[in-house]
Amino acid sequence: MISWELQPVTGAFVAANPFTEDVEAVRLEYLKFMSIVAENPGVSLGMSGVVDKYWHEHILYTQDYRNFCNRKVGYFVDHAPGSTPIGEEFLERYRRTIRLLSNKFGEVNTRIWPTVEDLEDGFCSGGNCGNSCSKD
Repeated sequence: MISWELQPVTGAFVAANPFTEDVEAVRLEYLKFMSIVAENPGVSLGMSGVVDKYWHEHILYTQDYRNFCNRKVGYFVDHAPGSTPIGEEFLERYRRTIRLLSNKFGEVNTRIWPTVEDLEDGFCSGGNCGNSCSKD
């Protein structure tokens, strides 16, 4: 898995999201996500809302984010916000993400990555899920 010092990013994330219970778990899941991005260039993936928020904070530290992408991912990862929160296209990308996370890391943290069933039932309504990433 990718490792990287993210203290300033984590601090900014906590300041912007003070009600997030387990910040270390979010940071870890972000690094896991970026490791599957690195291993699957060009593959469109679905995103957990809280991991996406962490990603947004990292992007704001532009020099660190660029260095992280170049050194750990192998290419700059553009962020492509989803146009609709939950739809079949997003669910397909999200299923792919969960499968890749599970294959690489085993059990998926459902506090950070809600199940597809929870997404379909509206568990993540309110803008907490529905973003994606791509290499292009």
